[in-house]
Amino acid sequence: MTYLELSEDGGGSHKFYDVTVAGTRVTITYGRIGETGQTKVTDFPTEAKAQTAAAKKIGEKTRKGYAPAVRGVRQRRAVTHRAIPSTRSTAQQAPVLWRFDSGASAFGIFVDDERCWATGWRRSCGCRCRRPSWTPPGGR
Repeated sequence: MTYLELSEDGGGSHKFYDVTVAGTRVTITYGRIGETGQTKVTDFPTEAKAQTAAAKKIGEKTRKGYAPAVRGVRQRRAVTHRAIPSTRSTAQQAPVLWRFDSGASAFGIFVDDERCWATGWRRSCGCRCRRPSWTPPGGR
């Protein structure tokens, strides 16, 4: 069994990663320190492949900053949320990924003074009738 923890000061990450190999079965339990976490069980054809897979997972986690620890030493702490400042977008227009034959731009959602289109909507003909070429489930 290999038990790893990643705990950052200042309210950052506070999580664990536990890898257990029993024969051809690898059990990985992970989550926040002090909680039961989630468990994933994987069976391999041979014990050697199970050991290799476990070593690979442990290597991935240690490269990310996890370190060997003793379960129960660190206590659970409250979840902290980082403050993300909200600022008004400076974008003047959404990027244009393609254009209709008429030259009008199209991208996900398009809104102007006359119409509002969502991806997959386009004029059914060359006129300005604004009928969709298809109707979404549930109608317009």
